[in-house]
Amino acid sequence: IEASRRARVPCAWMAAGSLKFFDGAEVVDIVDVEVIPITMGGAARYNISNALGALCVSRALGFDAQTIRKGLSSFTSTPDDNPGRCNEFSVNRARVFVDFAHNPHSIDAVVGAMAAVPANRRFVLLSHAGDRSDQDIKDVTESALALRPDIVVAAELEGYLRGRSLGEIPELISSTCLGNGMNLDQIFVAASPTRGVEWIIDQIEPGDLALLLVLSERNKVFELLQHAN
Repeated sequence: IEASRRARVPCAWMAAGSLKFFDGAEVVDIVDVEVIPITMGGAARYNISNALGALCVSRALGFDAQTIRKGLSSFTSTPDDNPGRCNEFSVNRARVFVDFAHNPHSIDAVVGAMAAVPANRRFVLLSHAGDRSDQDIKDVTESALALRPDIVVAAELEGYLRGRSLGEIPELISSTCLGNGMNLDQIFVAASPTRGVEWIIDQIEPGDLALLLVLSERNKVFELLQHAN
C-alpha cells in the first residue's frame, strides 16, 4: 500500500475500521466495515478482503464513492443476495449459518468468522463428495473441528458417492472426529443433509450456534430453516 501510494497507483485498504481508497491523488473514506453486512461486523475477514476487491473493481469501472458505499452496505448474506455463503437464520433463538464451503481454505475462513460468535453449544453439519481422497476428507473435517463443536453431524451424500460405498464418507468424518478428541456421543450420522438439519433443528436451544456446511439439497435446507419457527 505504501509503495503504491508513493507511486501514485490506486489502491484500497482497511484502517481504523474503515475501507479507504487512494485514487492516485487523495485518500477517500468509503465505508465503515461494521455497516457491511457480509463482514459480520468485521469478524468475517475474508469478506473484508472481498469488499476491498469489489471496491477496487467498482472504482475502476467508474462508480463513485456514494454508489459503492450503498452497494456494500446493502448487500447481505441472505439466500436471495448470496445463496450458500454464510446465510444466517434464527431457529429457536439459536443462530444457524448455511455455507457451501467444501475445502480446507474456505472452511478455515468461515470457521474463523464463526469462532468470534459467542454460543452456548456449537453444532457442525459436514459432508463431502466421494471423489476426494481420504486425506482430503480428513483435512476438511479437521478444518471444521477448529470451531470446537460440541456436536458433529456427518451427512451422507447418496447422489455424490462417485465410486464409494454408502457410509464410507460419514465413517471417515466420524473417525477423524474421534481422532481429534471427540466422543462417540458427540457424533451423529444422517442419511442426507436434510435429515441432518432436521435433527439439528430438534436439538438446538436458545444461545446455540449451528454451522451447516451444505453441499447438496441446499434449497430444501433453506425451506426447512425458513419454516422452523
